[in-house]
Amino acid sequence: MKKQNMIFAGRGKMCFWLLLLAFAITGAFVLLSTEVQAATPKWKSAYNKILRKPSLVEKYDDLSYLKMYFGKGCRFNRYFTYDVDRNGIPELFLYSTEMGLTEVLTYDKKIISLGYYDIAKINKEKKEIIVSGHWHGAGGSGIYEWSVYKVGRKAAPMQYYIDDMNEVTGGSTGVVIYNGKGKLISQKRSVYNKIYRKHIKNATKYNNFKMYKLTNKKGLKR
Repeated sequence: MKKQNMIFAGRGKMCFWLLLLAFAITGAFVLLSTEVQAATPKWKSAYNKILRKPSLVEKYDDLSYLKMYFGKGCRFNRYFTYDVDRNGIPELFLYSTEMGLTEVLTYDKKIISLGYYDIAKINKEKKEIIVSGHWHGAGGSGIYEWSVYKVGRKAAPMQYYIDDMNEVTGGSTGVVIYNGKGKLISQKRSVYNKIYRKHIKNATKYNNFKMYKLTNKKGLKR
């Protein structure tokens, strides 16, 4: 009987240590999971939700006109991230192969929409989005017509709108340069050329940025 009690006692101690080990392993996994979650930047988690369900963009920007204009084609299926304003948090560029437009989102404690654009270039030095021509409607040369938007923590404000209709009409219409407030500031070719050289000429072409499918999370790595 004494021998059997010793066997049971030994088994009890073994069960105790196995149970303790199991708790230790479980605790380690929980701690590791918590550390991984804590290490994930908030902007990345927020962008990840958008990639999983791109229709969430409508919470941050009014896409009603695009939905009316493009119908079922109003959807985003490509993306990349790039820190345009160089503040340590990249912007999320959601691109639509059907619309040819990009919704630009940034993060500052929450998702913020910077608007949607038909982007032609990104000026990395000046922290600007460059649009060539316009994606619908009439007017303007479309070729020598540029809009410059500054990227920051709010909806990207226009810096300049410039157009040189002389190149299209042979000099019968002229040059127009507006500032971000829509005020005509010049009609001189020299001013147009100066803005073009400073903001547009050497900006990086948009198609130089590698885009990913929404299911491919490589675009979120930095």
